[in-house]
Amino acid sequence: MNNKIIKKEYQFKKPTSQNDLNEFFQYIDYKFNVELKDTIDGMMNMQNFSGSFENKEISIEFPIMPWQLNHKKVMQGGMYVVAMDVTSAILNNFFYGVSFSPTTDINIKYLRPIKAGDTMISTASEIKFGKSLSTIQCISKRKSDGKIIASATITFMIMN
Repeated sequence: MNNKIIKKEYQFKKPTSQNDLNEFFQYIDYKFNVELKDTIDGMMNMQNFSGSFENKEISIEFPIMPWQLNHKKVMQGGMYVVAMDVTSAILNNFFYGVSFSPTTDINIKYLRPIKAGDTMISTASEIKFGKSLSTIQCISKRKSDGKIIASATITFMIMN
């Protein structure tokens, strides 16, 4: 029996607690893995959402699937960007209480490959939450050995 809590709607607001973050994860899980399953974000099959309200940090797991591989049988670089951008956007949108903020800049460093069957764990944390822009750091690791595979700095425009 699946005991997963499904939250189909979410009232975007300024968050005040860890409970708000946990409730947001339930909504995001449904939104991306059910409603948006046929988009690139949904096809990434996000799993195991976790995070700390106090530390302004979240982690999401992305299982690596054959369709994400390049001709060398490792994850294609654009898939790293999708995973890291989505993870960072979820953190950003939660703390600003908005449903959308456009990405204005991504600076990514590719450090190691990852293969199908492994899982990428992307962790996003606040660098600076400003009035019109936010900057977030995202570090991705291989679940199999814990090694960092990519790091990124991502900037979002805040639209009220």
